Amino acid sequence: MVEYLDAARRAGDTLETAAVREGSGAWWPTGEKGSLTLRTNWCSGSSGAGTFLVRLWAATREERFIDLAEAAAAAIHRERWYSPLATCHGLPGDGQYLLDLADFTGQQRFRHWADDLAAIMMTRNTLRDGLMLLPDETSSDITVGYATGLSGCLAFLLRLGHGGPRWADLPFLCVGLRSHHANRSILIEGDLLPVHLNRSRSLAAAE
Repeated sequence: MVEYLDAARRAGDTLETAAVREGSGAWWPTGEKGSLTLRTNWCSGSSGAGTFLVRLWAATREERFIDLAEAAAAAIHRERWYSPLATCHGLPGDGQYLLDLADFTGQQRFRHWADDLAAIMMTRNTLRDGLMLLPDETSSDITVGYATGLSGCLAFLLRLGHGGPRWADLPFLCVGLRSHHANRSILIEGDLLPVHLNRSRSLAAAE
């Protein structure tokens, strides 16, 4: 699998070159030809780049990758008030990344930053038929989709409150799952994916 790791490292090199650093933060261009727009989101910005970079750091232990991943988190936290409620390009997706970073590094400040994002989400709630709900990416309607609606918000809030991995990691956890008892991490194909087993009933049952 060395060739795959080498390819991933080259992708990390590209992200390092493309990063726009300002103070403690790191942003990335959206990717459209000629665009100078910088974003912090999962679909095209700091959250998505960081999601890859923190896993690349876990595989290589190259400090430059974790430095960039933490700078991506700083950019997300700095611009949190300007993000919509969409997992694809807003607070829930950014919050999922901050929880990833907290799990991989063990640094609780990233979990506190995720709390800050959740607090902002709650300021935007509305009442429908006596139920407190969160709007979708438009901030003017309520839809239930994962990427742009309510279920994505709930996925982040549930993980924030109860622990466990991001849902996208679950297929990998279901294959060859075994516990690494020394630090309560999951060992998958020789790689460590930190998760809070004691906070996730489903993973504890799988163990």
